[in-house]
Amino acid sequence: MRLLEQEAVEPLVSLMNTKNADVRFHACAAMWNMTSYRGVFLESLESFGLLHVLVNILSEEEAEERVMWQAAGALRNFVVNNTVTQSAFAHQGGVDCVIQLLINLNSYSERVQKLVCGILTAGGVSQAVKDVFREKGGFNVFVGLAPSFSDAQLSRMSLVLARLCEKHHDNGKVVLDLGLLEKMLSVVLDRESSARLHCAIGVWGITLHNDDVLIRLSERGFFQRLVNMFLVEPDDVAVVLFPLVTNMLGVEYNKKWLHESGLFPVLVDFLRSNNAALLEVACTAIGAACRDCEELVQDLDACDGFRLVCHLLPSIHSGVGEASTRTLLTLLEHPCTHVPLMDMIHGLESYKPLVEMVKQLQRLQLTINASLLCGKLVLISVSAREKLIEHGIAHAIGHVLAHAKSNKVLGSVCDLIAAYSSRYRPIQSLLIDEDVIPAIFQLLDEDISTARLRVKCVNALWGMGIQCHRARIMIAVNNGVDVLAEMLLRTEKKEKLLHTALLRCIASVCSQDPINQSSCVKAGVAPIIVRTLLKLLIPPLSHTLEEPSVFSDATKGAEGADEEDVMISLEGEAATSSAESEKEESERAHDEEGVEVDVPPDIAARESEPAAGKSLQGPDSFSEQELKTLEYGLLAVWSLTLSSELGGTSFREHGIVPVLVKALQEFGVTPKQAVTFEKYRSVLMNAVGATGAFVACDYRTGRGGTNSRAIKERGVEDVVEELCGCSDPDIAKEAQKLLSYLPKDS
Repeated sequence: MRLLEQEAVEPLVSLMNTKNADVRFHACAAMWNMTSYRGVFLESLESFGLLHVLVNILSEEEAEERVMWQAAGALRNFVVNNTVTQSAFAHQGGVDCVIQLLINLNSYSERVQKLVCGILTAGGVSQAVKDVFREKGGFNVFVGLAPSFSDAQLSRMSLVLARLCEKHHDNGKVVLDLGLLEKMLSVVLDRESSARLHCAIGVWGITLHNDDVLIRLSERGFFQRLVNMFLVEPDDVAVVLFPLVTNMLGVEYNKKWLHESGLFPVLVDFLRSNNAALLEVACTAIGAACRDCEELVQDLDACDGFRLVCHLLPSIHSGVGEASTRTLLTLLEHPCTHVPLMDMIHGLESYKPLVEMVKQLQRLQLTINASLLCGKLVLISVSAREKLIEHGIAHAIGHVLAHAKSNKVLGSVCDLIAAYSSRYRPIQSLLIDEDVIPAIFQLLDEDISTARLRVKCVNALWGMGIQCHRARIMIAVNNGVDVLAEMLLRTEKKEKLLHTALLRCIASVCSQDPINQSSCVKAGVAPIIVRTLLKLLIPPLSHTLEEPSVFSDATKGAEGADEEDVMISLEGEAATSSAESEKEESERAHDEEGVEVDVPPDIAARESEPAAGKSLQGPDSFSEQELKTLEYGLLAVWSLTLSSELGGTSFREHGIVPVLVKALQEFGVTPKQAVTFEKYRSVLMNAVGATGAFVACDYRTGRGGTNSRAIKERGVEDVVEELCGCSDPDIAKEAQKLLSYLPKDS
């Protein structure tokens, strides 16, 4: 930077344009050294026209070899790890220059050839460079050169092609269609060629995530020949070939062949090696093979593969640990592996290294994999929950939340908290002692987290709030209810996943907690929840509702959510199971006459209108995401109105009655659909429970039957009576309680 301050760069660039060969050589050499500095400095050099000067030098027909060598070195450094300079290189003549150099490649010295390939390898990271190189016919140049390439040139070409085609489907197809990939494959299969390993790396890059190319290669029998080579290859060669095998195992046809050929145990035997690099790539390939393939999972079990994979877990400080945790996560997706794998993990005492993996932050992917694996284990095994606590998992979680900077790491730990605390109550107090709740609320700050991380944080709070009074107190102490209410309003029109997660979280932290219930209702969540449910159940009526005055400024600048499904799935239990365990037996109240509560005219007018929207066309009209939102929205109504006059009044005044009625009408028929009932059970359960809590809350406070009469007048008594005989005992029980609160005909 001092050179920039001293205005030394511009004269140096001018010297590179001089006709004196010696001066040009030394000026280019100085620039090569200067461009070894990264970042803003390179972008500043571009403002002096450096790219244009370098392209001109390399394009001169009579430029000296030593000058070209220095200029090529400077250009290579110029495009390394800098998106700004890479874009300039792609669109300001850099790619054209390099293609011309490739055409005349054999006329240059070895050292210039290396740097020309280095320019493409460095700049080929950029999508713009990849696209422009293809559009300018760069791959066709390689076709003409390939027959005359030496092994050294073939090695360099393979690495260039790997970079230019990596994660770029169009370029991969071009290389395959032009026959370049066939050339590289023939070298990979030639055990005498010194270029075979570099060609293997090239093929790996070209086939990475490119299903079209993988399928076409598989149809030509390349995978079979590749696997057969493992029978005779030494370990150092196998280390290079295994990643290519992993790519090829993304094709179902190859998995089937591997199972039928009986060669899978040959690959599994590499897990007995003492070579760490080989163990890592072999374990990764085993995981790829077993993904969505029950036959190979059974083959792995039959050849002692489960034990071999579990035995690698203590490899905390290497890529082996990453590979083993990732493979175990894949295996546990198959229910048939749960018992044998849990027995292996328990027998090998693998919980301690797992906890250490979660806690260490030097290898971020290892921490992520270990956190996800712990979350999977606590979902399927009570003994795993106890053992992880015994080895300090709560402290490890607190350590990560306090020190981690990566959103992915923090998100994986929040997933672990949600899974663990929702299934195993003892962990909740331990996590509170580690100051987990304040740390989570700090992460909810939009300035330091992504929308996806905020969903995971809210899910973690949901798990902590289930049946844990101490956690709810801590949430209240951190002004958590106000934070959640503000987020609920801000996400009403955007960030649907986060909005749905907030509904479930509010239901959890407010259930049977009068303080949190009151705070949440006073914060203005009732109209937001009503509008959310109305938009799904009665869309045409939703626009007539007034916006709440609270948090009016919070809607400005709301960030859109990542629509990837990041909600925690607890295999059908979702939130309803926790709600059922939290709801106390409601005392039956006598049908007393109470004081009528005035209903605002706009609400009264809407309640007198016929139900619109989806018009009872059945639950099948709702998407999976809409069903989740309905489930958790109704659960929030249940939670906020249970034993709460304030909640019941607020929801009634904001128009909850048509919502509850429509929900009962829509989903009350689902028990008759035995095949699909489980899909809608949670929504129906929460609809019945929310309606029961709503009509009961004003009885307990002596207000009469205002809510119950409003529900009964909508004509849902027949639906409720039918649900009293539902085959699901929990729904039948809640329906019977609801029916007892509805006024009897005189």
